[in-house]
Amino acid sequence: MILSSKGFIQELNKPILRDFGYTDSDEIYFPNIESIFEAYGNDKQRIINELHHFELLFQELYEERNTLKEKLNKLEEFKGRLEEYTKGIASLQQEVKHYKTLYEQKIVSSVEPHLRDELGIKDNLLDFNSNIEKNVSLNNLQQHFPKLQDDDDNIENTRNENMKELKNQFKNLF
Repeated sequence: MILSSKGFIQELNKPILRDFGYTDSDEIYFPNIESIFEAYGNDKQRIINELHHFELLFQELYEERNTLKEKLNKLEEFKGRLEEYTKGIASLQQEVKHYKTLYEQKIVSSVEPHLRDELGIKDNLLDFNSNIEKNVSLNNLQQHFPKLQDDDDNIENTRNENMKELKNQFKNLF
């Protein structure tokens, strides 16, 4: 079979495609091995050239697989670190909460002289007499309740949140 040079080039540029469901959305070329042998018959060199594409495809896929495997290993490592850090953060948050509670208890306990002696505190840590005008004045509620906003939609929600916060801070009063 002798082809003109133009026909030969067109034949080389035309890949043998699979017979089933080829769509434009396919991301990969799937040649049909049976069609390769039917098209090239006894032309060993042409068959080798076509199969060489398979070899290159396998090499590319193997390299991509190795890259993805490395990325997966790193992802697993990061996942382990994330869990470790999350547990550490939770533990530290619990510790902060504990120390904050102890601090608040010591501050409040410093008001009572008999508790001051038990805790080894020299003076009252809360001084209600300093800045009496500032502490008694209700003119500037924003200073006492900084989360309170003047937005009509959020006033009720903010009021409820502030009340919950007060109840949490002063459980024995409510």
